[in-house]
Amino acid sequence: MKLTKITPQILLLTCKTKKELTLSFFRVQEFYEAQHDQLRGKKFDTFKFLDALMEDSGKIKYFSTWSGFNFPSTIYNKWYQLNPDSTSYEMKFISLLEKATSGLQWKSKNFYVIAVVEGDDDSIDHEIAHAMFFLDNEYREHVTALIRDLPKKFHKYLNAILLKFGYNDVVIVDEINAYLATSSYEYLKKRLKLSKKDLAPIGAFQDAFTDHKQKL
Repeated sequence: MKLTKITPQILLLTCKTKKELTLSFFRVQEFYEAQHDQLRGKKFDTFKFLDALMEDSGKIKYFSTWSGFNFPSTIYNKWYQLNPDSTSYEMKFISLLEKATSGLQWKSKNFYVIAVVEGDDDSIDHEIAHAMFFLDNEYREHVTALIRDLPKKFHKYLNAILLKFGYNDVVIVDEINAYLATSSYEYLKKRLKLSKKDLAPIGAFQDAFTDHKQKL
């Protein structure tokens, strides 16, 4: 695992494999935004996680589904305080974060952690969009206004499909931001099943992301 500072407040962690990525971050990520009330904002171990997400057939899709993880410092600090019994995978990123923030004046301020598999450049922009939404008030206000201006039927559809994917409604606005601002038209048509008409407003989101990213 490797840590890179995209900016002093955006910290990128890269893992060599998806196995390392998921086993490192699934607990803090679900502490942040799990759909299950017994997980989000709660202390839970791996058994409780498996019990909540495993289907009756024994299948669990979580570990092969997600290509990136993201969480703000406010969530990380709460999760860390609740989980002194960190796993060996978690201790790697905890150690890297502690070293990266040690002695810096902004440690008590907001920072954002994003994590992907090494070489997955497409996922990095998606995760950066989450970091910008949290850290950059101007960007957040800009894309939130764009989301409010979406056709109501389209907005409702995006909410429904993202909930179906497994996102919690507390992060739906942020997820709409990340998907529309950084995904290719081809990906959006395939992954979100969007029509050509639906894609018409996407350019404004991508322009906003590009403009604000250049200021990082």
